Order: sequence, then structure tokens, then C-alpha cells
Amino acid sequence: MTQNNEPVDLLHRLLDALRRYDWSEVEALWGEDGVIEYPFAGPGMPERLVGGRRIAEHIAAIYPVRSEVTDVGPVVVHRTEDPATIVAEFTARGRVVRTGAPYELSYLGVLTASGGRIARYRDHFSPVAAAVATGSVAELVAALGEAA
Repeated sequence: MTQNNEPVDLLHRLLDALRRYDWSEVEALWGEDGVIEYPFAGPGMPERLVGGRRIAEHIAAIYPVRSEVTDVGPVVVHRTEDPATIVAEFTARGRVVRTGAPYELSYLGVLTASGGRIARYRDHFSPVAAAVATGSVAELVAALGEAA
């Protein structure tokens, strides 16, 4: 089966790789020059990372440690005037690793593809909602106090 490298296909391949904790696939989807941006980055979180390896290492250090995602969906994709760019809305569900409590967090991402890879992904999620979802509000408040 051949892989489609359109933005929608890249998004679904990314979500699937994240669910499987396949960090080599995550790295390959971005390649050397790919960028991830967190416009609403919380304290201690990078606003921008460049390169698939760096992106995969960052996600691997936080994602499976805080939450075990078992389901993502439904995924709603909005096309833009640029055929290489899509906007996606989805909700991740699973459990909080530390407590076993249910996990649910909504995301909005803007993905731009180039050369069959993710050129840029802007991950618009709320650090406050993430802290509530993972039971880490106290840590967020402490980090905000340190950042002030």
C-alpha cells in the first residue's frame, strides 16, 4: 500500500504514530527541517522546536509519561485556501498515567505539508486544560509563580 503525503494523510499518520508511541515514525514525518510550534506554551515548555528528532524526543518525554491515549477522534479537518495547509480539531481520550483517572483533552492543530512531510505544525492547546486533564494544576501554578 502506498502512502499518501497530503496534509490530511500526514495528520492521520501522526495521530496513529502518537497512539503507538512510534517515535521513529514521528521523527520521519517531520524530517530534518520540520517545525512544531506551541503558540500557548506554558512555563517550561518550548514555543518552537525544529527537526524531527528534536520534536520526537520532546513529545516522547512528556506524552506517554503524563497520559496514555487510547482514542483520538472524531477528527474534523478544515481545508484552507492553501492546499498544503489544514486545520484539524480532535479530542484525545485515555487515562492519566499518574492517577489512572480518565484523560480527555481537545486540540486544534494547523498542519502545513511540504515534500511529503510535515513542514510546520502549530499545536493550539490550553496548558490550563492540559493541567486539569492530567491532574497537574498544582505544578502549573507553581511554575507560573516561578515564571512571574
